[in-house]
Amino acid sequence: MSDCCEEGGGNCNPAKALNLAPSDEMMIWMDGEDVLTVRLAGNIFGTWACEDGSLKVAYIADGDRPPEPVSDDMLTHLADIYTFTNYLYGRQGVPASGE
Repeated sequence: MSDCCEEGGGNCNPAKALNLAPSDEMMIWMDGEDVLTVRLAGNIFGTWACEDGSLKVAYIADGDRPPEPVSDDMLTHLADIYTFTNYLYGRQGVPASGE
């Protein structure tokens, strides 16, 4: 995926390719490292898999409590809506279909 930023060790996080306001970004401790996530909607943050642009993880940030991962069902639902491509088009105010 061309909109993806490579990190050390071959890891990849498309969220790093975005230029967002700090309030729309959140570092989440996951699998022993900080992972950059971005605001998908309201208090839901997530990031995508580099290989195919599908939503990889999503978390709910609720006030001062640590972010909680969404349920598997919710992640599946969000993944249908928030592919990386759809997110980019949505940020530009253009429908993903290009119409």
